[in-house]
Amino acid sequence: MTTLAELVRWSFYCEEGMLLLDRKVIHINRYVPPKGLSKVYNTKDGVLAFIDEDGKLYVTKWTDEKHGLLENLGFQRKGFEVPFTKGERPSNPYWGILLDRAMEKYD
Repeated sequence: MTTLAELVRWSFYCEEGMLLLDRKVIHINRYVPPKGLSKVYNTKDGVLAFIDEDGKLYVTKWTDEKHGLLENLGFQRKGFEVPFTKGERPSNPYWGILLDRAMEKYD
């Protein structure tokens, strides 16, 4: 993986307003992304979240390669909430498949 475009292609885009199912407490939330951030990333529990130049947030499985790519592109670590680290899932089954794919690519 050598470009941001390739990383984005194999990541899951967290669309604002996306319905999230929290199975722990059995309720649905709407995803609200952090505002005013760009070219930043954060990690938690093996999940890498990054916000591109346009303010779009993506998640993928953390690897040294992906982390190094973001660092080389000038992304900085910033403390923001990393989606999908508390057991929540997209309510749309198709989006769930895309999320699972993003978390498995480049093991």
